[in-house]
Amino acid sequence: LNDRLIMLRSVSGLALARPRGLRRSVQRPNRLQTRFLASNESKSSENDNVAELLIDASKLKSRQDHTHEIDGTNKSKRTPLVDQLISMIRIRGPLTVASFMRQCLTHPQYGYYMRRDVFGRGGDFITSPEISQMFGELLGIWTVSLWRDLGCPKPFRLVELGPGRGTLTADLLKVAKKFREFNAAISIHFVEVSPTLRDIQASKLGLKYPEHKPRTSSGGDKHVLLPNDSGSRGVRVQRSLEQVGDFSDLLEDVQLKTSDGIEVYWHQRIQDVPAGPSAIIAQEFFDALPVHQFEFTKDGWRERLVDLDPTPSGPHWFRYTLAPSASFASTSFLKNISSDRRFKVGDTIEVSPDAMATAQIIGNRLARHGGAAVIIDYGENGAPAFSLRAIKDHKFVDIFQEPGDADLSVNVDFAAIKNSAKQSLSKGPYGNPLDNGVIARGPITQ
Repeated sequence: LNDRLIMLRSVSGLALARPRGLRRSVQRPNRLQTRFLASNESKSSENDNVAELLIDASKLKSRQDHTHEIDGTNKSKRTPLVDQLISMIRIRGPLTVASFMRQCLTHPQYGYYMRRDVFGRGGDFITSPEISQMFGELLGIWTVSLWRDLGCPKPFRLVELGPGRGTLTADLLKVAKKFREFNAAISIHFVEVSPTLRDIQASKLGLKYPEHKPRTSSGGDKHVLLPNDSGSRGVRVQRSLEQVGDFSDLLEDVQLKTSDGIEVYWHQRIQDVPAGPSAIIAQEFFDALPVHQFEFTKDGWRERLVDLDPTPSGPHWFRYTLAPSASFASTSFLKNISSDRRFKVGDTIEVSPDAMATAQIIGNRLARHGGAAVIIDYGENGAPAFSLRAIKDHKFVDIFQEPGDADLSVNVDFAAIKNSAKQSLSKGPYGNPLDNGVIARGPITQ
């Protein structure tokens, strides 16, 4: 930037290289601040012990002008998240579809799942557990059978990913109560990032969820750990909730106990669930995980991006655009596509690294500790074409219509989930993936 600072973007964040000829300061700064400068703004710092990253964006080349105000007279509702996304695009440029989805669904303040009950007739959609208690009860019978096949281990962990209102697990426990030894062996583990839904899930099990507390340092401030040059330690940076953006791990893990003695836990990630034999249920969970979208052009695969729509006639604040060249995502995520599949210009494909990573974690957990997982979702046994859709008031709407106020969903690639679940976290001597011994069956229709 401005021929002074080299900025390397990666999937995990930013790598900053200091300009040649500048000495590294001997004194470690207490804080790291980042701000963007106008071309005529002073670059002085008020505090000598603050390392301030000054980014002059005024001389970026080939940069689309996003600084002017967009005429919103004829555009759709300007939700609070719209303003956040506009700011992100003006600073960073077009977003990947995956980043757009993540912001829409789990932004800490304005994300769709973070603020209200979205299920049932009064919400935007109805899921199978809300239609009939038989759905959860049948899965309850399955978990009891699995537990017996495993030799009746104790403890036995029942894990649900994205449990919604908690209806499925509540119905499952109705079956558990019929089997005294099983009931005494189990603990419930909800993997949930929404504070609102955590409250609802606890209430469904007859519990009162405690006051929500963010993950904190010993000093009580919200922090994000930024790695230093060596990657082994880091500098803690205070960030407000609005600044967090993609960081959704803001809630502490919580443990409660039901009236009949079953321990119930809430976790941010499946990695936080304690080790041990498990029954893992993912009911309409994978369809909400972000996807990258790609289109085949005469020059090869190009990633689909979300940009601002500055035209007065455009109905929404955002529109799709194609990356002008190959992106990191297109070269990385599509390298294993079958070479015998013939693509023509205009063909599209969706890939979810989040789904594959989650499936691999599940598979390796089962390989090491025993158990089984059942994944129930809308999808295909292969990589789908563009399938991203928005749902509001039980109807399909344009995904750009009301970001943050509508659900986003995609078709799940069951083939990718199966392949990922069977891959060990360890690599072979030549970096090749190893099989972890997990057996994957299906998919079958409902």
